[in-house]
Amino acid sequence: MRRHRTPCRVASFMTTASINIAVSAGLMQVGAGAALDETVAPGLKLGLVISGRFGLRVDCRDEVALAGPSLCLLLGDRPFVAHHDFPTGEALRYVTVALDSATLHGLLGEDAERLSAGAGGTGARVHVGRADRAVCALGMQISACPFKGGVRQTYLAAKALELVATVTGGLLAGGEDRARRLAGADLERLHDARRIILQAPGQAPSLAALARQVGLNVRKLTDGFRRCFGCSVADFIAEHRLQEAFRMLSSGEVGVAEAAYRVGYTPNHFTSAFRKRFGMPPSRLR
Repeated sequence: MRRHRTPCRVASFMTTASINIAVSAGLMQVGAGAALDETVAPGLKLGLVISGRFGLRVDCRDEVALAGPSLCLLLGDRPFVAHHDFPTGEALRYVTVALDSATLHGLLGEDAERLSAGAGGTGARVHVGRADRAVCALGMQISACPFKGGVRQTYLAAKALELVATVTGGLLAGGEDRARRLAGADLERLHDARRIILQAPGQAPSLAALARQVGLNVRKLTDGFRRCFGCSVADFIAEHRLQEAFRMLSSGEVGVAEAAYRVGYTPNHFTSAFRKRFGMPPSRLR
């Protein structure tokens, strides 16, 4: 099997007496049959998939499918192997943050032990879940860092620690258990609703029409969607529209006006929504 790695577009490494953090972000385009085996050092490794997808297998466990926006948090008290499988021609926009063991325990203390609970003899604990708006926003801020030099390193380190705090705080609050409280049939219908939205975000059906399509009433759809995916249907649609627009603009595929129309906005409304979401005008990506 061919091994393939694309260099990161953004990278920063910061070491002090108490903090050792590595941050990277970029857009990876892989060919047919691409795979990567990575030896993860003891500590914490956070991967944020903003867009795209890949398969992840840790040690000898079953493979987990990750599709953006999603995240994976790996914690271990010894080195372990993470195997990545990439679909043919898939573009993967990602952010990763790594803390060594001393930094992890120095920053999180007992919370690090709580997050690692259940690792047992495998030496690795894996948390997988959907990336909500706050997490994606931090990922995009890291990817689009506007600074250079020492200020750039400080900015990336600060945003990376904020990302780790946001993700670990959500896990410790029990966010990862939301979907488990839903009935199996309802959970399947909620994932159907998500797929319908993702197929054509610029032409997403109304809430009532979406509920009819998946066989749920509006209240069960809205309540269940929030519990399963961590946000409202409307927020999910808006997030996916803006993420898709960001992808098109950053790749040079279209101009601002065309991106707006493709994801269901008028240009004026799009510029305002984009600036509010990403902290910069869409024209900056052109």
